[in-house]
Amino acid sequence: MPRTNEALFLAMFAGDIRIDCRVEIAALRDRAAEDGSSPNDAIETFKRHRSTIERIASEQYDNDATMPVMRTHQLTPR
Repeated sequence: MPRTNEALFLAMFAGDIRIDCRVEIAALRDRAAEDGSSPNDAIETFKRHRSTIERIASEQYDNDATMPVMRTHQLTPR
């Protein structure tokens, strides 16, 4: 689960096919703020919401996204 300044990268698999995915750090910060947690702890926010992130990535892949990207509007719907 490598992290850059802009995104946290993860992989999922469809059979033997590796699908690279990313979660925008801004989305994790926004989700943490909504949870009342520190917006600086992207990794812990990812861990708490991993199943949701994986579901969103899977839905995007099923809808032909070659590299699913999770953004604020998906992790913190209004």
